[in-house]
Amino acid sequence: MTPVEYVEQVGQRMAADGCDVTWGQVGPVRALVGHRKDFRLLRIHLTTVVAAFPPDAFSVGQFARDVSSYAIERAGKAAGWVTIEAFAVIACDTAPPDATVAASAQPAIEWLSRTQPVVVETATWQVHTFSGRMWWGSAFNGYKRRRLQRYIVPSA
Repeated sequence: MTPVEYVEQVGQRMAADGCDVTWGQVGPVRALVGHRKDFRLLRIHLTTVVAAFPPDAFSVGQFARDVSSYAIERAGKAAGWVTIEAFAVIACDTAPPDATVAASAQPAIEWLSRTQPVVVETATWQVHTFSGRMWWGSAFNGYKRRRLQRYIVPSA
């Protein structure tokens, strides 16, 4: 499966799970965007952005920042308690070690938002992302793990 075919497959998985799925411009990248709202203690806006391009450490971090800005803008200035969670997914044939290390680092946290970078190598079906637990947002760790498993983990 090519990275582009993988992106399309993720879009089908997100749509089947009830996400609003569209193509959008996220920073300089045209990407597939899935968005859903749920309620788990707080309102959760989950945005999953998936693009196919060859990553490096800088582009993994930059894409995560662009996805974070996009997700915050998409959620808007919602009244009340809201948390914004996002996946910044880069699909590629193979990724250099610096990109996989960058994707596996603990995600940065902004006020009530967290964006988790993910690099998926379609040649080996390896998924590189942070797999530890975070104290902030711990109530949402299981929710995000289930969504990561449902949308991102490739079925070879």
